[in-house]
Amino acid sequence: MLKQLNEVADFNPQTADNFFTKSYKKYLHLGAKFNDNPILVNLNDIIQIDEIFNNEGRETQHTTLEWQRLATDFGNGIKPWLDLPIVVKNTDKDIDKKYKLVAGYGSLNALKSNGADKYWFYEVVEYTPSILSEIAVFENTSEVITTSYKTGVDGIIFHLKNMIAKKHKALVNDEQSISDYIDKTWPGMIPEVKGVIISKARNAQTKSKRIKTYNLSEIDNWLQEMADRTAQFTHGGNFDKKRGMYGFVGVNIQDPFLRAAKKFAETGNKSYVVLHCKSPGKTQTIKDMRKIQLKKLQEFKSMFSGLGMKTNFLSVLGFLPQDTETDKMTLLVQ
Repeated sequence: MLKQLNEVADFNPQTADNFFTKSYKKYLHLGAKFNDNPILVNLNDIIQIDEIFNNEGRETQHTTLEWQRLATDFGNGIKPWLDLPIVVKNTDKDIDKKYKLVAGYGSLNALKSNGADKYWFYEVVEYTPSILSEIAVFENTSEVITTSYKTGVDGIIFHLKNMIAKKHKALVNDEQSISDYIDKTWPGMIPEVKGVIISKARNAQTKSKRIKTYNLSEIDNWLQEMADRTAQFTHGGNFDKKRGMYGFVGVNIQDPFLRAAKKFAETGNKSYVVLHCKSPGKTQTIKDMRKIQLKKLQEFKSMFSGLGMKTNFLSVLGFLPQDTETDKMTLLVQ
């Protein structure tokens, strides 16, 4: 029987232990040891940035549709047989967070999207950095060993390339060492799939995905964990006392423009917007897309001006950093 998210979050430890299956056991062959009982963790006490270098089981970030599906699934009720996300204690004394997320980026994002502030996790207690990486990749690719459909193949290839580039001691970038590593990490993989992975992972280096995209939860994560003090802003139509303006964020200019007009009419206070872009197509760049958004803003202002209306109620504070090669990822792009 499904339980509602808030009901599950309020379980006592014994009820939680009885409710959830021991999903961490599928990682034991990797050499990690876990706390046998799930632990209740404050979501704001977890380091979570869904970057390529963190979420190693995925060659690309979660898409907006994937985020939405996960959030809807959690909102419809908690299934006890699904995997709990996994954390490890944070050892970086310069970061004021108790845990670091190892597996379950999509789950954590979905929990936050449903308004949760705490949830149950399994904790890794004995590990190496490589084992944590293997847990992350196995979470996203484990279906490969149980089906002929190539679910997760790209994620495994991506992980292997990373491990080869990092000079993992078990990977000397030849067929035999890659084959042995696959047998250890994904035991029982179908030979045809294994052959494809070996051929694509061998003699290759991995280049991280260049363009980062955001949803609202990721914007909050960026503000909390990456943004410079000078890059802080308010969004959601909330009032920024420091700037004396209402703040918005958007992937297009239309919605923030109309909402800012409404705020101006109601309060007389101006607004700002922080913009970001969807992933560009093959013929576009993030720089091109930013120019298009600014051009759209001027078109809206011209339209309002032509109707005899004011247009000075919205300004662009900047763009979220998205191009990992040209943008400084801790600052807004001006």
